[in-house]
Amino acid sequence: YAPSDRDHQGYKDYISSLPLRENPEIFGMHENANISFQLKESSTLLKAVTAVQPRMVSMASGITPNEIVEHFINKMLEETPENFNVAAEKGPQTFEIREHGLLDPLATFLLQEIE
Repeated sequence: YAPSDRDHQGYKDYISSLPLRENPEIFGMHENANISFQLKESSTLLKAVTAVQPRMVSMASGITPNEIVEHFINKMLEETPENFNVAAEKGPQTFEIREHGLLDPLATFLLQEIE
């Protein structure tokens, strides 16, 4: 579908009005398919991180794999903001109530994880 003739700003406004992600129902799938997809993506990412993790102690540095992981964890903790302000950080449609009166399943999950 192409919108009717518009100026540059009109096209930008039209694109901004589109949903951030496709509804699985348009592909004939249940809403939980989106959750399954996200879980599979997370699992794939974690497997990749685990696969590239060093297995042997480096003779030159003497650093163990656990010390390397601990270093990365400490670095991530330093970069993590102290307080997460959900209202200020959320996307424009993150916690929008859908037409059936419920939140998007991933928004529900996000709220549970933040709390």
